[in-house]
Amino acid sequence: MTSQVRNRNEWREKWEWYEQRGVVRSSTYRRCFREETRTGSYCVERDEDGRCTDRESYTYEVCVDWRDVPYEYCQVTYRREWEEIHDYYETFEIQDVLFRSKYTKDTKGGWVSVKGGKQGKIKAGYGFELQIKTRYRTNRNIAPPPEPYKGNYYSGDAYGRYPI
Repeated sequence: MTSQVRNRNEWREKWEWYEQRGVVRSSTYRRCFREETRTGSYCVERDEDGRCTDRESYTYEVCVDWRDVPYEYCQVTYRREWEEIHDYYETFEIQDVLFRSKYTKDTKGGWVSVKGGKQGKIKAGYGFELQIKTRYRTNRNIAPPPEPYKGNYYSGDAYGRYPI
């Protein structure tokens, strides 16, 4: 029986980035700060001369205090989108397999390595313990930094730089 031990995975991922810069602008919007409930009525029945003989009333809300509310927003002056392909890997390795039983405690002081086909002994009627020591490594746990800003500087740039 042959077995292939796979202890390394490799893959690629596509990162999609976007970057935008802009200037802060100010504006206002209208907002109602106080409403009142009002009542109205409408005709539901008229006589032969067109005069209203029966009315029904209704209520509605009307704003009585409109105000301009200031706010700030970013007016985008530069936007860039790009993609990057990054290579990743992970490795998994069994560094050691340790075995402990009543027999190894009595004769060898406790834990013994059984990696590589070595055997551990057990006294009749007693159990055993295993410890598996592993090593896992990857480069996927850190996001890649995006490429630096390569736009053209201009007088409205937030960094205050000007074209050369």
